[in-house]
Amino acid sequence: MTPDGSALMNKRPAPDITITFGNGGTGKAAAVGDVLLHAPEASFLLRDVLHIPEATENLISVRHATNNGLDFKFTSTACEIWRNAAKLASTSCNGDSIYYLDGWITPEQQQQSAHSAMKTPPLLAHTAKETPLLWHKRYAHLGFGGLSKLKSSNMVTGIHTTTTEFQAAGEGSLCEACVLGKQHRLPFTASGTSSNRPLQLLHTDVCGPLPITSSGGNNYFLTLLDDYSRLSIVIPLARKSDVAQTVIDTITLLENQTGNRVKSVRSDNGTEYLNHKLERFYRDKGIHMQTTNRYTPEQNGAAERLNRTLIEKVRPMLAESGLPKSMWAEAVVTASYIRNRSPVKGRELTPWELFYGSKPDVSHLRTFGARAYALTPKQLRNKLESVSQPGRFIGYPSGTKGYKILLDSGDTVISRDVIFSETDSSSSSSSSSILPQPISRPPLEVVSINDDAVDSDSAGAAQLEEQEQPPLLAPPAAQLHALQDYCNAKKLTVNAKKTQVMIMRPGGGSGNGKLAAGESFEYAGLLLEVASSTKYLGLTFSQLSKQHGFASCADVLAKAGRQAMFAMRRRAWELGACLVEQQCMLFDVFVKPVLSYGCELWGVDVLLRPDCSSVERVHRWFCRRVQGLPKQVTAAISLAELGRQPLQSFWIQQLVRFWNRLQNSAADEDRVLGHFRMAH
Repeated sequence: MTPDGSALMNKRPAPDITITFGNGGTGKAAAVGDVLLHAPEASFLLRDVLHIPEATENLISVRHATNNGLDFKFTSTACEIWRNAAKLASTSCNGDSIYYLDGWITPEQQQQSAHSAMKTPPLLAHTAKETPLLWHKRYAHLGFGGLSKLKSSNMVTGIHTTTTEFQAAGEGSLCEACVLGKQHRLPFTASGTSSNRPLQLLHTDVCGPLPITSSGGNNYFLTLLDDYSRLSIVIPLARKSDVAQTVIDTITLLENQTGNRVKSVRSDNGTEYLNHKLERFYRDKGIHMQTTNRYTPEQNGAAERLNRTLIEKVRPMLAESGLPKSMWAEAVVTASYIRNRSPVKGRELTPWELFYGSKPDVSHLRTFGARAYALTPKQLRNKLESVSQPGRFIGYPSGTKGYKILLDSGDTVISRDVIFSETDSSSSSSSSSILPQPISRPPLEVVSINDDAVDSDSAGAAQLEEQEQPPLLAPPAAQLHALQDYCNAKKLTVNAKKTQVMIMRPGGGSGNGKLAAGESFEYAGLLLEVASSTKYLGLTFSQLSKQHGFASCADVLAKAGRQAMFAMRRRAWELGACLVEQQCMLFDVFVKPVLSYGCELWGVDVLLRPDCSSVERVHRWFCRRVQGLPKQVTAAISLAELGRQPLQSFWIQQLVRFWNRLQNSAADEDRVLGHFRMAH
């Protein structure tokens, strides 16, 4: 049997059957049909499944299934389902001696429901056992008194926990996430205005900037509150300048949805509200604009209380889920969604019912951040790939039937076919369980650079005097020997006439690009040119002075790196890949190669001038910005928070790899230029 009528195929009228449940309740069969179940091992069809609307779980009758050709093999901890010699599925037994099977309907076989977007629970074959604490988490940590009122006053449908259970939980339960997020709640003065219909008066406020930029690039959120119903609308914003247009769009949408007209809007006297664009809109629509006096936000107490309520929900939601704080935008929108389906002070109905006139069904609610497995559409996978993708639940999409899931791959999808594990302890352990893991790198064997070297000049070159001379600081002749050895070992034939080999030095030797008196550098029988600059793949490498090295090259690379970085971040926001870990990974893939282009040539300057000015500054700016840190935070702290190293460490590694290749291929060990070492 199943409580989900949309799960049935070949639906037909049911015989007159009444089912008695374990708690003494009864339910009558509304229809009968077939259900195609997808299990991890295989898919199989269950025939003559009863639709019992009063049921709270999906149940499989062993006797009925065996009559349809299925075999069951039971042990004390598991059960296997077989047909002939083929294993179809495995189940597990929990502490209450019930065998649970994880399965779901394929989208191709599922009939579309004619109900509202969330009338039918998306989950077919796995629902967590309902407890007061589970509903407390699903409802964004709403108090047990509020949950008890929801049930006793019949404000919503879909909650099967009793009022007594909620009251008992309120007396003996302590939620640590609530203590951490809701302590020291301060009172606000009531606004003192009463409305008698929806949209008669709207309260609005802007909260922010928040200390951390959200995964979608937002720093603020806009709230609108209907005074009559207390329905709230929350919209994350990147800039305060977006407030005016967002208010205009939202008011237009609400008026079209309800047929009511907004009569008044109350806000503070911030410039985001006192501007020509909004004033002209209010004037054209005949809307009365009410503003508070300066430094008296209590005059718009309803909006202030709403902001406080939402933030107090967001804190425990993030703490409980273990998701990073950059997910605050998803959390605050979800908190508003749940608040609209919760009891509010001074109202006998929920804000949703007061505003829209229908009782909300909350059977689809799930715990924010819960482990989730979204079914991959058949068109997007092959036969050998997994049929579902693991991730975390991060909200209810507006205007779409389904759940918003942040996949472990970093992508965000909206799916109706989702299996949840709301009791999985891994969902609240650490945000790293669902985010791209940092690449494990062994400690540098040849160089160790601390952050102090990034922000200040270093005497690194002087400290090399007692060390073996690094290859790229060796005389040009020694470098040419290593190059020749490499070509010989690899049996490479070099066309010296077409292969540009130069001796790079400040001023180009005598300054005219020719060899100075007494100088003679020869390679493959040809004299080499001494130059102060060269062009490679459109990038000019110039050595202007001993103090600055390849300064102009660094400036060009920094400019190209900034362009690549801004393009990467913009595209990442569009694709929803905006977590800090994801942006760092994208930076390393798309931006770091640009900033490190040709470092085998100019990277030797790292030994002489470790700050690398403009190029390294691009990396520092990114590390601060992606964490939302102010300029006063040092580069050392911003890098340490992300577990990253200065770019110069990567450049030196590239130098080491390049010269080790030459060394290892040298035929004569006496010519091997030694290991590349550098002290702090």
